[in-house]
Amino acid sequence: MNRLKKCLCAILSIVLIITALPVAIVASGEIVTYSTTLSELEEQLYLGYKDMAKNIYVHSYSATYNDVSTAIENVFNERPDVFYVAKTINCSIASDGYVNTITPVYLFTAEEVESAKTAINKSVNALIGDLDSSMTDIQKLLLLHDRMILDIECVDEDDVDIYDTVTENDYTIYGAFVSKKGVCEAYAKAFKYCVDLLGIENEVVPYSTTNRCMWNQVKTGGKWYNVDVRSDDYYSSGLFSNVDHRCFLFSDTAALDKGYNEGYLTKGATDTTYDSNAFWKNSISSVFMAGDVFVYTHKRGMICTYDFTTGASTTLVTLTERWKIPNTNGGGYPNYFVRAIYYNGYIYYNMPKAICTIRPDGTGKSIIYTYSVDDRQIFGLGYNNGVPSFTVRADAYSEDHIIPLTQTTKILKAINVTTNPTKTVYMKGETLDTSGMVVTASYSDGSKFDLIDTDYTVSEFDSSSVGSKSLTISYGGKTCPLNLSVVDYGDIDMDYSCTSSDLLKLQQHFFEISILSDSEVTLADIDKNGILDSVDILTLQTKILGVF
Repeated sequence: MNRLKKCLCAILSIVLIITALPVAIVASGEIVTYSTTLSELEEQLYLGYKDMAKNIYVHSYSATYNDVSTAIENVFNERPDVFYVAKTINCSIASDGYVNTITPVYLFTAEEVESAKTAINKSVNALIGDLDSSMTDIQKLLLLHDRMILDIECVDEDDVDIYDTVTENDYTIYGAFVSKKGVCEAYAKAFKYCVDLLGIENEVVPYSTTNRCMWNQVKTGGKWYNVDVRSDDYYSSGLFSNVDHRCFLFSDTAALDKGYNEGYLTKGATDTTYDSNAFWKNSISSVFMAGDVFVYTHKRGMICTYDFTTGASTTLVTLTERWKIPNTNGGGYPNYFVRAIYYNGYIYYNMPKAICTIRPDGTGKSIIYTYSVDDRQIFGLGYNNGVPSFTVRADAYSEDHIIPLTQTTKILKAINVTTNPTKTVYMKGETLDTSGMVVTASYSDGSKFDLIDTDYTVSEFDSSSVGSKSLTISYGGKTCPLNLSVVDYGDIDMDYSCTSSDLLKLQQHFFEISILSDSEVTLADIDKNGILDSVDILTLQTKILGVF
C-alpha cells in the first residue's frame, strides 16, 4: 500500500474450559460517552470488561466463536477505554457449539487501571481541554489531529529492529496517551476517544487481513470524511515537528488514490472539498492557536494566520533565507525548516541562525537570539517535555541538540504599571477604563518593553460597592497590581463613607469660605444637575442620617 503502515494482526487463542467459573466483579468507572452503538452481545462484553469480571457469560446470545471474536474486536475498536484487556481471549464452548463464557486476560490490576485512567485523562485534557463550544468541529478536529502527531511517537512495526519490542500497550490508548507511542491502531483509538469527548460522530475503521491499517471516519457538517492521523505522522521527527495533512478530512476518492481498501470506506465520504483546497494542505507543521488566532507555517517559508469566518489567510512573516544543506555539489538550499510556537503572548519562529518573535496581529517583530556557536543551523522549534526549546543540527537528518529557549533568550522577570490610567477613581456602577495606562515588562538582560493592551489581561473590576479595589494585571506568568477607588456621590473626601466632614466641605464651598476642586465638585453634586446648591446640602444631610 502506498505510504500506509501495517499493523500486527492480533492473534486470538482459544483455551477450552470445561466448567464455567463464578464471576468476580471489580467496579470500574465510566470515562467517556461514545458516539457509536454496540450490539447486545458487544454491550455484555463491554460491561464485563469494565467491571473486570473474571468470567463473562454469553451463552444466551447463541454466538459461535467467530461471532464472539468479531464482537470482541468491535468492542476493542469502539470502546478504547478497555485498554487494559489483552487480545488473547480464553473461552469455554457449550455442548451446543455456542460460546458459554469468556475469561478475559487483564494487563493491569484494578488499582493500576484507576491510576492509568488518571494519567490518560491528564494527557487528554492537555490535547483537548481548551477546545470549547466557540470552535467549529473542523477547528477542533484539526487541532486534535496536529497535537496528537506532535505528542505521540509512531511505532513502525515493520522495522525488524523494533519488532520484538512492540507491546500490547502500543495498540491502545494507554500507549498513545501515557507511553506516548503506538502503532496505527493506537492512533485510531486515541483519536476516537478524544473525538467522542468532543461530541462529534465518528468511528474506527477496523483492522483485518485485507485492510492492513486502521484509521477513522468522522461526520461534520452532515458529511463524512476520512482521517488517518498515523499516516500524517510519517515524517515527524523531534522538534523538526513536520505535520502532514494529506490524510485529514479526505474523501473516499482521495482514499482510493492513496491505496486504501475500498471495502472499508463504509460511510460514503463523497465530499472532496478538503482534498486539495484547504489551507492546512499548505502547512508544513502543526496548526496552533495564538490566543484566538489560528497560525500555520506555509511550505513556502511564511508564518500565516487563518480566519475560518472569511476563509482568508494573512501572512505575518516571509522568510527570504533558506537552510543551506551540504550535498555532493558543495551545498544546496532545500525547502524551509521554519517552525513556530505560541509562548508568552508571542509567536516564536526560527530562521537558520536566529529565533524571532512577532505578535499574532503582526506587530512586535524582533530577533531575540542569534545562534553563532558553530556551523550548525536551527532546524526546529517546539515544546520539549513542556519546555519551549529549539534544536540545532549539522543537517536535516543529523542528531538533535536541544536547547531550551530560557537558556539563550531573555527571560521575563517582572511586569509593572509604569503609568497609571487616566481614570483611577470611579463612581459606583461605572465600567473599567484603562486608557492612558502603560504596563512595562522587564527582562533578565535589563531591557524593558512597553506592552500593548492586547498583550496582558486585567482581572474583573467590581464597582458595585465603594472601597479600594486592587485588580491584577497578568502577562507571561507574571502579575502586578492596579489600585483603583470606587466612591459614591457625597463622599467628598473619598474615605468611602458620607460623614459630617463631607457636609462641612460642601457648606464651606456653598458659602465661599473654601472652594472644592473639580473632582470634589463632581462628588458633591449629588443630584447630578451640574450645580451645587441647597438641594445637595439637604440631600447629603439626609444621607448622613441614613434617611437617603
